Amino acid sequence: MIEHPIIFTNLIPGLNKIPEHIMWTIIADIIIIFSVLTAVKKLRLIPYEKLNWTTFYELITEFVENLLKESLGEKGRQYIYLIGTLFVFILIANFLGLIPGFYPATENVNTNFAMSITVFIIYNFYGIQKQGIVNYLKHMMGPFPILAPLMFPIELVSHFARILSLAIRLFGNIYGDHKVLLVFLYLVPILIPAVFYGMGIFVAILQTYVFTLLSLVYIQLAVEEESH
Repeated sequence: MIEHPIIFTNLIPGLNKIPEHIMWTIIADIIIIFSVLTAVKKLRLIPYEKLNWTTFYELITEFVENLLKESLGEKGRQYIYLIGTLFVFILIANFLGLIPGFYPATENVNTNFAMSITVFIIYNFYGIQKQGIVNYLKHMMGPFPILAPLMFPIELVSHFARILSLAIRLFGNIYGDHKVLLVFLYLVPILIPAVFYGMGIFVAILQTYVFTLLSLVYIQLAVEEESH
């Protein structure tokens, strides 16, 4: 039972035919769309004193903007759509996994690979757009032409390894945290799980931050590296 917890969407005819990670990706997207529309509708000049969807997105926007400015300066704002979207989706998906009967889409490697491949394509696109394809490839060949046959394959493998690193790191941490929480919910359903819920919230936020920070670092390396 611990290995196969009851997911409420599996009890609904038709929905149980859709892969869990796809269904919960859609659910996370619906929550994001609904919450963003609600937040925009309630925007005002004077900040709210209590937490609601508007303050939630204001806090995230401010946090991501500061992160981008610290890494890339004012020009970093142009990447807020990618980094901000990743941050919100991963955070919401991670939080869904803390609700009994719910499933975090980020607990499936397919979801995480889809995001990491997207990051890989986009940061390479930004790098080529910024430096030109010749200069972008040149900085992957090492400081001396004689080293190019050795350095280029290593750099190429290193870049593709980033896809695996992003996806597996997020999967491993969310999967492990979710399973630990489930174990204690089933074994000791009163009081003790509260501690692990606190840890689960921390892991959900931390892994969101790590994934988006690494994505930002890859963009920074792509657009700022000097050609050799």
